[in-house]
Amino acid sequence: MSRVESASGGIAARWRWNRLVKLALTGGAFVALAIAAWRFREAITNVISSTNPWLLGLSTVIALLANYLTGFPFHRFLSQAGIESSPARACYLQLVAQVAKYIPGNIWSAVLQAQLIGSGRIGALFLAGIDVSIFFMMTVTSTGLGLLIYCQSPALGWAVALCGWLLSASIASSAWLIRLIDRLACLLGKQLHAPAISSSTREIARLFAWASIHSVTMLLSIFCMLIATTPYRHADLIISVASICLAWVAGTIAIFVPSGLGVREVAFVYLASKFGVSADIKLLGAISIVARVTQTLPDILAAGVVGVVELSSSLRRRRPE
Repeated sequence: MSRVESASGGIAARWRWNRLVKLALTGGAFVALAIAAWRFREAITNVISSTNPWLLGLSTVIALLANYLTGFPFHRFLSQAGIESSPARACYLQLVAQVAKYIPGNIWSAVLQAQLIGSGRIGALFLAGIDVSIFFMMTVTSTGLGLLIYCQSPALGWAVALCGWLLSASIASSAWLIRLIDRLACLLGKQLHAPAISSSTREIARLFAWASIHSVTMLLSIFCMLIATTPYRHADLIISVASICLAWVAGTIAIFVPSGLGVREVAFVYLASKFGVSADIKLLGAISIVARVTQTLPDILAAGVVGVVELSSSLRRRRPE
C-alpha cells in the first residue's frame, strides 16, 4: 500500500470516527433532554397550560424574521469570499442554514447552499457561514452582558451592548478569517479566489447597523416568548432574556452537537440560577425545555418556507415554454 493510500485511509477512518462520536453525542443529548422532560413534566405542564398562544405565535414570526435578517451580513461575508449573490438570495440561504443545522456535521448547510446557487465553492460558503456564526456570537454576547449590567446601570448596559456591536462590526469588516485561510493556502502552494478586501468606515457602519437591528429583533422575540410562557416581569424577565442569549452562545460554541442540543438548556439553568432569577431548578429546567421547543418553531417555519419556494421553483422549471 502506498503512502498516499495509507494517508487517505487514515483520513477516512478519522472522518467515520468523528461522525460516530457526533451521532453518539447527539443521541445522548436527546436522551438526556427526554429524561429531563419526564422529571420536570409537572412544571412543564404548568408552563404550557399558562402559555399565551397569540404572543407565542408573534414570538415565532419575529424569530423567523431575525433568522432572515442574518442574511444581510452573510451577503457581506460571501462578497469577502468572492461569491456574488443578491442580499435577498443571501437571506434565503440563511433560512436554508436554519434547516440544515440539525443535521450532524457542520458542512451540510454549505452543501445545500452551494446546490441552490449552483456553486462548487462549498469551502467558501462554509467559511462565510463560520463568519456569520462568529459575528453573531460576539453581538449576542454583548447583548446578553449589556442586559445583565442594565439591571444595575441602564446607561452602562447600553454602552456595553453598543461597544460590543461596534467591536464585532470592526472585526468582521476586516475579513480576518478569509485572510487567515488565504495565508495558510499560500503556505501549501494553493490560491484562493477571494478578492482583496479592505476595511472601511462604511463597511463597519453597515455591519454595526445589521448587528443592532438583528439584536433588537432577537430580543423582541425572546421577550415575547418569555412573557407568553412565564410569569416573569421586570428584573427576572431581563435576567432570563440575558441568560437565554448567553446560553445560545454556549450552544453555538458546542459544535459537537447539532444546534447546541442540551448545552443551551444546561447553560440557561446554570446562568439563570447564578444571576438570581426567582425560580427553583425544576421551573428553570421546564422553562429551558419549553424555550427549546418554542425556539425550534421558527426553524420548522423556515423549513416550510424553503420547501414551498423550492417546490414552486421546480414546477416552474418543468413547465413547458
